[in-house]
Amino acid sequence: MPTYSRVAGFGRLSGFTAELEQPLKTDALRIKKDRRTARALFAQIKASGYAGGYTRVTDFLRAWRASAGKEIRAFVPLKFELGEAFQFDWSEEGMVVGGIYHRMQVSHMKLCASRAFWLVPTVFDGYVERSAKVSSTCLVAVARNRYSVPCELAGQRVSTRLYPHRVEVATDEAIVASHARVANVGHICYDWQHYIALIQRKPGALRNGAPFADMPAPLQRLRQGLMRHDGGDKTMAQVLNCVSSHGLEAVLVAVELVIESGALSCEHVLNVLARLNAVPAPASVESTLQLKEMPVVLIGGPGTGKTHLATAIGGGWHCSKGQTGALLFHGRSGQ
Repeated sequence: MPTYSRVAGFGRLSGFTAELEQPLKTDALRIKKDRRTARALFAQIKASGYAGGYTRVTDFLRAWRASAGKEIRAFVPLKFELGEAFQFDWSEEGMVVGGIYHRMQVSHMKLCASRAFWLVPTVFDGYVERSAKVSSTCLVAVARNRYSVPCELAGQRVSTRLYPHRVEVATDEAIVASHARVANVGHICYDWQHYIALIQRKPGALRNGAPFADMPAPLQRLRQGLMRHDGGDKTMAQVLNCVSSHGLEAVLVAVELVIESGALSCEHVLNVLARLNAVPAPASVESTLQLKEMPVVLIGGPGTGKTHLATAIGGGWHCSKGQTGALLFHGRSGQ
């Protein structure tokens, strides 16, 4: 009696097998953690028009890996003289040094003659550069973390540079932000100075602004004191604006002096900064000029029409009638 037998096949997937085989062959040469998942391959062919189910894709992947994916890989044995050749490669590894986790660049060298390995961990200063758009909160995403940039770049595209130990952001080949690289993911790194220009328009953000939680202790104490009064947020914004013109170190010294005095105001901070940056008075200038004739001063009372003669005697001035008024100096000097 004739019986029905189902012919094995992949149905709607048949037109997409070639598109799946190409990445599978490429991934076979990669380490396991860098290979694409079945979900990623399913999304790839679905974008190309595949209308079938996910299980058809997983069935095909299992069948391919069991047959074509298990092709025999044979090599011709090689022989090298000592010192003739070596293999070299880089990798990024994690190391714990002194209880602190570090990402290290490791150079791998394998001697072809003896097959001996030579591993050298080193600090690699190369970087991976990508383009990124700055969010409305002045942040850019780099390696699944977010880092702040100056607020005037919000909404613009910048270049991010990922180093082993730091992250830099550049625009027009100029570095505009630099942060220590965060090892884990999902973190936000702020530089509160990136938001100073923004709080000049929105000083109320100083009360709960996340970036300003990292300000130095003197500025934190000044903010707490100013926020007790009306308009304290505007005053604090004005003080922070001094950082760009006077420098952070000078502002911190001025703020500490103002806090000690108890008179908390932007005017007081500016006054202290002016005194700290005041140009010292020049030293007295010595001269080789010597007087040939004794100076003579004509002293006249305002509106009197009278004048009196005064001469220098013993380092001081002597006047016949002791009258003070406008002084007219006469004399000559010479070498």
